[in-house]
Amino acid sequence: MQWSLEDIYKKQVRGKIPPRKHLEVMGEAKVTVEYDKPGGAFMKGKQGVMAEFEIDDGYFDSVLKRYIKMGTTSSIETRNLVQRKLQQANGDIGQNLDVYQSYVHSGRFDLKEENISNSAKSLLEIVEGNGAFILSEFIGSHFPGSTVFNKYFMKAWTSIPDAPVHGAPGDGELYLAFFCNGVKPDKGDLKVGSNDIELKGPGGRLLKTAALQNDFTNLKRSDYKNDEDFMKGMSEFIANWTGSGHSASGIFELLSNNSNVLEAVKFDYNYFQQRQKLRPSGGKQGVNYFLYIGGVTQLYEYKKLQKFDSFMAFNSLGDDVYLQSINMRDVGSLSNFFTLLSQLPTKFAFSRRRDGKGWAVTIAPK
Repeated sequence: MQWSLEDIYKKQVRGKIPPRKHLEVMGEAKVTVEYDKPGGAFMKGKQGVMAEFEIDDGYFDSVLKRYIKMGTTSSIETRNLVQRKLQQANGDIGQNLDVYQSYVHSGRFDLKEENISNSAKSLLEIVEGNGAFILSEFIGSHFPGSTVFNKYFMKAWTSIPDAPVHGAPGDGELYLAFFCNGVKPDKGDLKVGSNDIELKGPGGRLLKTAALQNDFTNLKRSDYKNDEDFMKGMSEFIANWTGSGHSASGIFELLSNNSNVLEAVKFDYNYFQQRQKLRPSGGKQGVNYFLYIGGVTQLYEYKKLQKFDSFMAFNSLGDDVYLQSINMRDVGSLSNFFTLLSQLPTKFAFSRRRDGKGWAVTIAPK
């Protein structure tokens, strides 16, 4: 009589053995089982040796069956493919292989090359076109029938690749590399095709600076002669406040080219004159333009220093993930970059980091 591995474990094994052991049947796959409760199952087949142990049906149905299925020949092939994709992304470290095999298995992802290639092509089109997307829609469209948000999603999304020479890896980098045929570059977060992408989650740090200063001398002045004199004073304040004093000329050009932005800066300047403090950003009166221009300047300077091709930020959106990309290969001047951001379907909220060394960004759809 021929018994399947499942039948052997469920119907034939009886006994109790300490936890965290291996299940092995001669001629079939080895299955690793881990659990918290005392007792469990262990069977090791050796020539001339037979052992029978008991397995609780509930434990078998809830835990063991999945490991048996993951130990089949087809699943071993999947594990090898998962490992190759992780190695390509410099992510075959720690528990990442187990995490991604469980995620792929539970989500029923078909990792055929056509799906992965199409996913990579689509991501590049989105990035180069300054597009935004919902993660479940993007992944689901290229891996039909898959369950993106299965119980292993958070472990997969937060798994990180091996640290590069510069910077620290973060959430989402390995995940996007895995499903979009990406690699981990020596500098930056993610490389798909020839495009180096910098990825930031909510509150992600932009350009790290020396300790930020709070010199409000130019805001306390009330003797500006004309708009040009006023714009010069505000440009100097914002540039120094961001920790990028050399950016004053670019901010001056931005104010000169955008009369509506200049009027918004005047509003925030008058608020300070009346109360001797900066206006809180948001609420009925909208964004504080000192803060917003400072953040845009930081992101612009960050690109100039790190030399990545594209910037991508993400944030949670209900039970999903929302991502916005910016093609920064030919961004031009700070004024042009400011205009580009205003045309995107996404709000960028900037803030100075609590440690006083740089700025952070958080996004949300408009």
